[in-house]
Amino acid sequence: MKQPHPVIEYVQKVERETLRYVDKMIEQIEIYFVRDRSGGYHGHLVCTEEHLSKFKLENPSLIFYTEDELTDNERLELAREFDLAPNDEDEQIEKNLVDPNTSSFFKNAALMRLAGLYNASNELLRLGLLNDVKKDTLLNTIYHSHQRFKSFDGANNGSKKMHWLKNEIVSVIKATWERYPTLAQVRLVDKIFKHYTKNNVPQVSERIIRAWIKANNLAPAKPIKYYSGEFNLVFSSKN
Repeated sequence: MKQPHPVIEYVQKVERETLRYVDKMIEQIEIYFVRDRSGGYHGHLVCTEEHLSKFKLENPSLIFYTEDELTDNERLELAREFDLAPNDEDEQIEKNLVDPNTSSFFKNAALMRLAGLYNASNELLRLGLLNDVKKDTLLNTIYHSHQRFKSFDGANNGSKKMHWLKNEIVSVIKATWERYPTLAQVRLVDKIFKHYTKNNVPQVSERIIRAWIKANNLAPAKPIKYYSGEFNLVFSSKN
């Protein structure tokens, strides 16, 4: 059976976690409409009740309300005001605060809420949250996917083409364990890894060394007590 690529598995895992997070958040957020006390400014805010409380404290001159507090005529009037295209200044401010796509989703979710279309409003809220969360996690996902790809690619290449140090290192492992049969594997692997690191660049990974030990059944029986003294790697040319 073909081994699934770890990058695909990782991205699918991120997708599932993102969807679970958004589904949880959609139950906690609300759309609040905002105006100043003079009535000269109108806007909307998408947040949790906890964040609303903090925002109120930071902005005592603003009034916050939901669509339930408006009459049908007030909803229609406010929806028409929201439906106007933003001017360049407002658009630039919005772009500095929120991703333009997320802003568009949230704005239209607010319009749907004013029209009484709650299912459509929640769908747009969900799309806006998905867009926002995916943007935040994109670079992190790319980085970790790259790390997993390098690991997977290295393992595959190792299985298809023999590592140029494999025979030498396997020989060293056998000879060293023959001389120090109670030496712990972790100490031997660490010693080999450090020996085959040149100018801070490893020529073979610890994972590959452990894989060679397992594949070739090199490890001796587990001793009652491991050897704790100093030891040197044993090379065939130095026997």
